[in-house]
Amino acid sequence: MAGIEETIDVDVSAGRAYEIWADFPGYTRFVKGVRRLRRDGDELHWEAKAGPKSVEWTARIVAEEPGSRLAWEAPEGPIDTDITFESLGPERTRVVFRERMHDSLPAEVTAALGAAGSRARDDLGRYRELAEGRDPDPLGSQD
Repeated sequence: MAGIEETIDVDVSAGRAYEIWADFPGYTRFVKGVRRLRRDGDELHWEAKAGPKSVEWTARIVAEEPGSRLAWEAPEGPIDTDITFESLGPERTRVVFRERMHDSLPAEVTAALGAAGSRARDDLGRYRELAEGRDPDPLGSQD
């Protein structure tokens, strides 16, 4: 399984940093390609674009520790994700984003996700803008 790890510091408390990640429908504001994300109990139902393909999958939340960690696994989906939050002070948090891509993905989806490091950095930049009260750069049409 290929993977990436990206880190970003944000000027908000660890609790607030976590709250934004835990607001799953809000991902459409900062995660490129996500068209819809809905939570149902411990399941996350994703609808996204990966290159020319529309993809849907369900992930299962495996860690939910407010202010500290949020993680999910998608056995039938494209990626597993683990996000940790480390308080650096009352209004400063280090966010570590880890993503593992499944080896069984179709070639065009793998190619689209191949630039995952760059995509993750861009998504984290928009996340920081949102967390710090600035409007993130618009994602434009995600078609």
